[in-house]
Amino acid sequence: MLGFAGLVLACALIIVKQSGSARPRALRADRVTSMLGLTGAVGLVLSSTALYITYHPYSAIFDRFIRQGDASHIRELTDFLGYTQVLPGAGGSYHFVSNFWVAVTLLGVIALLLMILRHIPRHRRATAEA
Repeated sequence: MLGFAGLVLACALIIVKQSGSARPRALRADRVTSMLGLTGAVGLVLSSTALYITYHPYSAIFDRFIRQGDASHIRELTDFLGYTQVLPGAGGSYHFVSNFWVAVTLLGVIALLLMILRHIPRHRRATAEA
């Protein structure tokens, strides 16, 4: 889902940059950008649908347990939640999983900081010139 959403966002930014304006009437996309955007949008819809279909039964089990106290399928929910805590291929090593997500979060924060730091000098020059 995140990859397809990123593809759609990248295509939208490319279209705005190439058109030179964010006004809807001024936006024009070339064939490649349009196809990539369409692929991203269709992939986003399909992956969202797959995610909904996958998680909906467990949501219903949880809802029945909370609202009615029905614990008949709670073992399935517990097993499913146990599987979601471990990355595929990581085995039972919770330490690896937690370190992986800490590293991903830190890399994301570093990337955001670098983008902000690169944007500040350009913004100051544009303001000074105006």
